[in-house]
Amino acid sequence: MIIILDYIWASLPTISKCLDCSTIENDYFKTDHKTVTLSIDTATLIGQKTAKMNHKKKKITCTVFAYDEMDKEDHDDFKWNNFKKELDERIDQLDFKSRKIIKRRHIDSVWDCLRQIIMKAAKEKIKN
Repeated sequence: MIIILDYIWASLPTISKCLDCSTIENDYFKTDHKTVTLSIDTATLIGQKTAKMNHKKKKITCTVFAYDEMDKEDHDDFKWNNFKKELDERIDQLDFKSRKIIKRRHIDSVWDCLRQIIMKAAKEKIKN
């Protein structure tokens, strides 16, 4: 009577990428089991998921601010005072003074809000 205990479980899409499957004698350990091997074409398996992930990725952009253009007479919109006022208004709207910071995640949340406020005000009031 032969009892088979060695299996590799795989989904149908994974099996379709199978190049080879076999059992080999185990010379390294004292056991009555064989080593089960499965060779998979990982390039196509991983490549499909990577393509899907890349399709979902957002376009990463970088904003370059022209700080040296600030406070020039020919640019009325791009003044440090305008940026400061915009920043103050946005911070007042969120009422940070009443927020309680008890845990680290609270600090992270407040910092994320501040960073977003600074970036939005900068994009509006600093030439880029």
